[in-house]
Amino acid sequence: MRQIFRITLFFADFLPLFLIFYFIEFDFSINYYGILVVGLSAASNLAWYAMLRDANKYGYEEYTVVDTEDRGSQYMSYIVSYAATIPPIVLISGVVGYVVFVIIILILLSMYVNNDVLFYNPLLPPFGYRFMRVKIKEGGEVFVIGKKTIKQNSKAKMHLLDDSLFLLDD
Repeated sequence: MRQIFRITLFFADFLPLFLIFYFIEFDFSINYYGILVVGLSAASNLAWYAMLRDANKYGYEEYTVVDTEDRGSQYMSYIVSYAATIPPIVLISGVVGYVVFVIIILILLSMYVNNDVLFYNPLLPPFGYRFMRVKIKEGGEVFVIGKKTIKQNSKAKMHLLDDSLFLLDD
């Protein structure tokens, strides 16, 4: 998977955090750096939406599911544990606060893009999406996003979104 795609997913996942930081730090005033980060994050979420909306245009493959594990709650706790360190940073004013924020974001980014938690977007569960790690008979484990659950030893129609990321056919 291309690194730019992974970085885009990272920014999409942390949109709520960036919005909170922007509004607390800049007190609703216009700051071009803040607008750039929030805009990039919002654009990343629009890219997620377009990817999920257009996936069925490219056909699907049918796979035999050997095992499935719902990973949504595990991923959410993982994200929250790291994101919880960021709000106290906004209490540090000035350049030091910005530097600390950027350092923590870079640490999160380096850990995040090399992990399967990357595919988890906390803005999708309210729309009914689930996040599953699925072992398929045709070879290996894949990450599946879908609105339905997948049963073991069943056939599932999936749209390929990226290397090991699939969207479950509704």
